[in-house]
Amino acid sequence: MLEVLGIAWLLLFLSAVLPLNNTLVGFPLTPTDPSVPSGDLTTTTEPDLTSSWLHTLQTKQINRPPLPTWENASVIPIRNRFSRKPVILSHKKARGKELLSSGHFSRTAVEEEEENLAIMMRTFVNRELRDCSLLVVADGGYIGSSALRDLVRLPNAKQVVHMRTQDDLQGVVWEAPGCRGYVFLLQDPTPLLLFADTSPFLWDYDGRYVLVGASREQLEDLTLTQKGRKTEHIVGVVESGRGGEWLVYMNQLYWGPGVALTATWSRHGFTSHYTPFPDKTSDLLGAVLKVVTFEWEPSTLYHRAKNGSVTHLFGRDVDVVRALAPIFNFSVQFIEPPNGERWGSRLNNGSWSGIVGMLGRGDADAAIANLFVNTLMGRDQFQGYSSFFDTDESCIMIRTEPPLPRWQSPGLPYRMETWLAILMGLILSGPVIWLVARVASVEDEIQELLTLESAYSNALRMHMQECLPRLPRRQSTRVLVGFLLLYTIILRTGYSSNLTAFLTVVRRPSGIDTMKELYESHLVLFEASTFLRDSLRQSPNPYLRGLARRHVVVKDMPGIIREIAKGRGVFIQNRSAMEFLTNTLLGPFRKAFGVRMLKECYSTFNVAVGLPRNSPLKSRFDRVIGWIFESGLVRHWKQESYAVYKKNKEEVKGEDANVSNTLVAIVAGDLGGTGGLVPLSLDHMQSVFYGLLFCFVVSAITFLYEVAFSRRM
Repeated sequence: MLEVLGIAWLLLFLSAVLPLNNTLVGFPLTPTDPSVPSGDLTTTTEPDLTSSWLHTLQTKQINRPPLPTWENASVIPIRNRFSRKPVILSHKKARGKELLSSGHFSRTAVEEEEENLAIMMRTFVNRELRDCSLLVVADGGYIGSSALRDLVRLPNAKQVVHMRTQDDLQGVVWEAPGCRGYVFLLQDPTPLLLFADTSPFLWDYDGRYVLVGASREQLEDLTLTQKGRKTEHIVGVVESGRGGEWLVYMNQLYWGPGVALTATWSRHGFTSHYTPFPDKTSDLLGAVLKVVTFEWEPSTLYHRAKNGSVTHLFGRDVDVVRALAPIFNFSVQFIEPPNGERWGSRLNNGSWSGIVGMLGRGDADAAIANLFVNTLMGRDQFQGYSSFFDTDESCIMIRTEPPLPRWQSPGLPYRMETWLAILMGLILSGPVIWLVARVASVEDEIQELLTLESAYSNALRMHMQECLPRLPRRQSTRVLVGFLLLYTIILRTGYSSNLTAFLTVVRRPSGIDTMKELYESHLVLFEASTFLRDSLRQSPNPYLRGLARRHVVVKDMPGIIREIAKGRGVFIQNRSAMEFLTNTLLGPFRKAFGVRMLKECYSTFNVAVGLPRNSPLKSRFDRVIGWIFESGLVRHWKQESYAVYKKNKEEVKGEDANVSNTLVAIVAGDLGGTGGLVPLSLDHMQSVFYGLLFCFVVSAITFLYEVAFSRRM
């Protein structure tokens, strides 16, 4: 009997010393389980505490013989409590490294350190992430740790991932409603650092990230990655090197470089109650934001000194950014895209140049340059937008057709079809009068209506509002003549009224008014960039796509003006730029020609502030920009910038910038009207004198003919 009891106690002792299985309670993913694929997610539950003996053996501290030590070794194999496979740790990362110098390694000290970490993480999550859903990621160094075991037992909804490579994070659900926390227990954060610089769409930029096991330098590297620099909340828990002490760092985002120490954990708790997840975007603490822009009227204008140097920037977009600066407590540093790249274009390798490329690379914090909210050529993968603060539409400026000669004014009150109808009425009036007079008794009617020649003469007399020499005798003839007089009175009154207007107002022929007519005209389409050309190419309208094939880039605005003046092409631009052009730049050309915009504009855009995609500033900026839009300040800033620009133009170049303050005069083609009553000049009445001259010539020819004929007789 004693021998049986001895054997039982021996088996119980061996089961306590040797690992029983390869499974963590409530966490079946282990590094040695070949049946579970890497990166699989497991929904965790509370452990089954009915197996109390197993729970006791896994949590009880057991005195074991000290493990052997290796002198001058670069790596130390340490057997994890929950794994048969040794975990290779460096001297810097090995737990209990302070004991290596003494040549003695204590398993109890390591377990106490792990238990201290577990208590800290449990306290941290309960305080900062109590109401958050969790993603817990652990690598081989923490897969069997008590810290992971305690995190798994928390009541939060969670995903648990065993990470071997960065590919294990591809299948993670990165977005969930409400608060979201991401806890990484990583002995080697290299896969996380690689993942943070790839796949920009696989990340929760609004989540709260906690990284345990990395050094401070590695934590700073994470904040500088493509995803890390756009994430507001990143916290690192770094071992200080003093027993039981951990340092809690947070990223500073716009507040400063690197990371900042927020709290220290000792065996008794945190030394500070300051939250490591403060609001870092409402108050930027005087940070300097880089805003990329370039001179582009009327959104961004350069105020210049007399020597041509730029003193400061102004304009609609500049005023929007400067209105945001005091609200969020930041200062602005304006920079320009390199090599005149402006908005940028898509390169052969898939990247972008210009503003889009700078925002995508993180070289700028914001951008302004009359940016239209759009997704052309996939630019939305690199550049984001705030809420819009203005609206604009793309229109086409074309040369106003030259006015018709004033000598044509007598023929302009009626259209050609009206004149033809009047002529037909005159031709028919004579025979009708003659027939009515002839059908009646010849003896009872006046002689002036009995011949066809005299009937035509009297019909013409009535069209000129001249009365007949005598009234007709027959009632039927009188009724006919009466209606003819009424008809001619109406014609003459309408003609006289319109003639006055056409003598005083410049008359222009009907020109191109639709995209179809513009396409059929074969005029060249000028633009200062290629943005609208790309928009035309993607239009469902075949005429717009046809215009894109005649697109020519001309960055010199006076050059575009000269081409339009010569009638060689049209200028495509947004309406606000057209308004600025007609108010400020057309002064020297106003008397030479007129311009107008086509009645048909083809697209409407929203104008916004450009931001890097997933920028943490977007939600804050959107709210304030919405206030700016609703207040009507944008229109005020635009008009104010026009006045400042014209004044600065006079100061620098001495040019006359006093041009029309409204677009209506240019669009209508009235380049010199003064309004009010206009006295008729010789130019207005030239048609009358041309008619008189024509009569003199005809009379002279007739006179010469009669003299020659009388001599022959």
